[in-house]
Amino acid sequence: MTAEKEDILQIYRIAVRNAITSGNGDVVPNSSPQHACIILEEMLDASKESFVAFSGAFHDDVWNESVINALRRALRRGVRVALVASDGVACLPEELKDNAFVVCKDEFSTAELSKQQSPKHHFAVADGRMVRVEYDLENRSAAFSANRIDVANALIDEFIRLRKISKKAA
Repeated sequence: MTAEKEDILQIYRIAVRNAITSGNGDVVPNSSPQHACIILEEMLDASKESFVAFSGAFHDDVWNESVINALRRALRRGVRVALVASDGVACLPEELKDNAFVVCKDEFSTAELSKQQSPKHHFAVADGRMVRVEYDLENRSAAFSANRIDVANALIDEFIRLRKISKKAA
Protein backbone atom coordinates (compact mmCIF):
# COMPACT_ATOMS: atom_id res chain seq x y z
CA MET A 1 0.00 0.00 0.00
CA THR A 2 1.33 3.43 -0.88
CA ALA A 3 2.00 6.08 1.74
CA GLU A 4 -0.69 8.27 0.17
CA LYS A 5 -3.28 5.47 0.45
CA GLU A 6 -2.25 4.85 4.08
CA ASP A 7 -2.66 8.58 4.83
CA ILE A 8 -6.14 8.58 3.28
CA LEU A 9 -7.16 5.55 5.35
CA GLN A 10 -5.79 7.19 8.51
CA ILE A 11 -7.90 10.30 7.79
CA TYR A 12 -10.91 8.00 7.32
CA ARG A 13 -10.16 6.28 10.66
CA ILE A 14 -10.05 9.67 12.38
CA ALA A 15 -13.42 10.61 10.82
CA VAL A 16 -14.97 7.35 12.11
CA ARG A 17 -13.47 7.88 15.59
CA ASN A 18 -14.76 11.46 15.67
CA ALA A 19 -18.25 10.27 14.72
CA ILE A 20 -18.15 7.74 17.56
CA THR A 21 -16.78 10.25 20.07
CA SER A 22 -19.29 12.95 19.15
CA GLY A 23 -22.16 10.46 19.21
CA ASN A 24 -24.00 12.28 16.45
CA GLY A 25 -26.14 10.35 14.00
CA ASP A 26 -24.30 11.50 10.88
CA VAL A 27 -23.77 8.83 8.26
CA VAL A 28 -20.22 7.92 7.30
CA PRO A 29 -20.10 6.16 3.92
CA ASN A 30 -18.10 2.96 3.60
CA SER A 31 -17.01 2.10 0.07
CA SER A 32 -14.31 -0.55 0.36
CA PRO A 33 -13.17 -3.55 2.39
CA GLN A 34 -10.53 -1.31 4.01
CA HIS A 35 -13.24 1.11 5.16
CA ALA A 36 -15.26 -1.83 6.51
CA CYS A 37 -12.25 -3.02 8.52
CA ILE A 38 -11.71 0.42 10.01
CA ILE A 39 -15.37 0.83 10.96
CA LEU A 40 -15.65 -2.63 12.54
CA GLU A 41 -12.39 -2.20 14.44
CA GLU A 42 -13.45 1.22 15.77
CA MET A 43 -16.94 -0.05 16.67
CA LEU A 44 -15.44 -2.96 18.59
CA ASP A 45 -12.87 -0.81 20.36
CA ALA A 46 -15.56 1.69 21.38
CA SER A 47 -18.11 -0.91 22.49
CA LYS A 48 -18.72 -1.23 26.20
CA GLU A 49 -21.64 -3.67 26.44
CA SER A 50 -22.51 -5.56 23.27
CA PHE A 51 -21.57 -6.25 19.68
CA VAL A 52 -23.59 -8.35 17.22
CA ALA A 53 -22.93 -8.96 13.55
CA PHE A 54 -24.52 -10.84 10.69
CA SER A 55 -22.40 -11.72 7.67
CA GLY A 56 -22.20 -14.26 4.91
CA ALA A 57 -19.06 -16.03 6.11
CA PHE A 58 -16.93 -13.42 7.91
CA HIS A 59 -14.45 -13.38 5.01
CA ASP A 60 -10.96 -12.18 5.82
CA ASP A 61 -11.03 -9.28 3.36
CA VAL A 62 -13.18 -7.52 5.97
CA TRP A 63 -12.79 -9.66 9.08
CA ASN A 64 -8.99 -9.44 8.91
CA GLU A 65 -6.43 -9.79 11.70
CA SER A 66 -7.03 -6.21 12.93
CA VAL A 67 -10.76 -6.79 13.26
CA ILE A 68 -10.24 -10.22 14.85
CA ASN A 69 -7.86 -8.64 17.37
CA ALA A 70 -10.48 -5.95 18.11
CA LEU A 71 -13.00 -8.77 18.72
CA ARG A 72 -10.57 -10.36 21.16
CA ARG A 73 -10.04 -7.04 22.97
CA ALA A 74 -13.80 -6.52 23.24
CA LEU A 75 -14.27 -9.99 24.71
CA ARG A 76 -11.48 -9.38 27.24
CA ARG A 77 -13.25 -6.15 28.32
CA GLY A 78 -16.42 -8.14 28.94
CA VAL A 79 -18.34 -7.00 25.86
CA ARG A 80 -21.04 -9.54 24.92
CA VAL A 81 -20.22 -10.61 21.37
CA ALA A 82 -22.43 -12.70 19.10
CA LEU A 83 -21.92 -13.43 15.42
CA VAL A 84 -24.30 -15.09 12.95
CA ALA A 85 -23.24 -16.23 9.49
CA SER A 86 -25.34 -17.49 6.61
CA ASP A 87 -22.50 -19.41 4.93
CA GLY A 88 -20.23 -20.67 7.71
CA VAL A 89 -17.47 -19.28 9.88
CA ALA A 90 -14.37 -21.03 8.54
CA CYS A 91 -12.40 -17.75 8.52
CA LEU A 92 -12.89 -17.17 12.25
CA PRO A 93 -10.21 -18.39 14.68
CA GLU A 94 -11.30 -21.34 16.83
CA GLU A 95 -11.50 -19.32 20.08
CA LEU A 96 -14.07 -16.96 18.53
CA LYS A 97 -16.34 -19.74 17.29
CA ASP A 98 -17.83 -19.99 20.80
CA ASN A 99 -19.50 -16.66 20.01
CA ALA A 100 -20.58 -17.67 16.49
CA PHE A 101 -23.68 -19.29 15.03
CA VAL A 102 -24.59 -20.44 11.53
CA VAL A 103 -28.07 -20.09 10.07
CA CYS A 104 -29.60 -23.54 9.63
CA LYS A 105 -30.06 -24.07 5.90
CA ASP A 106 -33.17 -26.18 6.43
CA GLU A 107 -34.89 -23.01 7.66
CA PHE A 108 -34.56 -21.74 4.06
CA SER A 109 -36.09 -24.87 2.55
CA THR A 110 -38.24 -23.24 -0.13
CA ALA A 111 -37.53 -20.38 -2.50
CA GLU A 112 -40.50 -18.42 -1.13
CA LEU A 113 -39.37 -18.82 2.49
CA SER A 114 -35.86 -17.84 1.46
CA LYS A 115 -37.08 -14.61 -0.14
CA GLN A 116 -39.12 -13.70 2.92
CA GLN A 117 -36.63 -14.64 5.62
CA SER A 118 -33.21 -14.13 4.09
CA PRO A 119 -31.65 -10.84 5.25
CA LYS A 120 -31.03 -8.29 2.53
CA HIS A 121 -27.99 -6.75 4.22
CA HIS A 122 -25.02 -7.70 6.33
CA PHE A 123 -24.78 -5.61 9.48
CA ALA A 124 -23.12 -4.94 12.80
CA VAL A 125 -24.50 -3.21 15.90
CA ALA A 126 -22.52 -2.08 18.94
CA ASP A 127 -24.02 -0.96 22.24
CA GLY A 128 -27.49 -0.64 20.72
CA ARG A 129 -26.59 2.58 18.88
CA MET A 130 -23.58 2.20 16.54
CA VAL A 131 -24.57 0.57 13.25
CA ARG A 132 -22.91 -0.50 10.03
CA VAL A 133 -25.24 -1.72 7.28
CA GLU A 134 -23.69 -3.27 4.17
CA TYR A 135 -26.11 -2.78 1.30
CA ASP A 136 -23.79 -3.81 -1.59
CA LEU A 137 -22.35 -7.17 -0.58
CA GLU A 138 -20.12 -7.55 -3.63
CA ASN A 139 -18.32 -4.21 -3.23
CA ARG A 140 -18.63 -4.04 0.59
CA SER A 141 -20.40 -0.68 0.27
CA ALA A 142 -22.13 0.30 3.49
CA ALA A 143 -23.21 3.12 5.74
CA PHE A 144 -22.08 3.69 9.31
CA SER A 145 -23.64 5.82 12.02
CA ALA A 146 -22.48 6.14 15.62
CA ASN A 147 -25.90 6.96 17.01
CA ARG A 148 -28.92 5.48 15.24
CA ILE A 149 -30.90 3.79 17.98
CA ASP A 150 -33.93 3.29 15.71
CA VAL A 151 -31.89 1.45 13.10
CA ALA A 152 -29.95 -0.42 15.80
CA ASN A 153 -33.20 -1.68 17.38
CA ALA A 154 -34.50 -2.94 14.03
CA LEU A 155 -31.19 -4.69 13.29
CA ILE A 156 -31.07 -6.25 16.75
CA ASP A 157 -34.59 -7.63 16.18
CA GLU A 158 -33.38 -9.09 12.88
CA PHE A 159 -30.30 -10.52 14.61
CA ILE A 160 -32.48 -12.19 17.25
CA ARG A 161 -34.64 -13.73 14.50
CA LEU A 162 -31.54 -15.03 12.72
CA ARG A 163 -30.05 -16.34 15.96
CA LYS A 164 -33.25 -18.31 16.64
CA ILE A 165 -32.87 -20.19 13.34
CA SER A 166 -29.14 -20.80 13.83
CA LYS A 167 -26.99 -23.45 15.40
CA LYS A 168 -23.68 -23.20 17.23
CA ALA A 169 -20.73 -22.95 14.83
CA ALA A 170 -18.66 -26.09 14.60
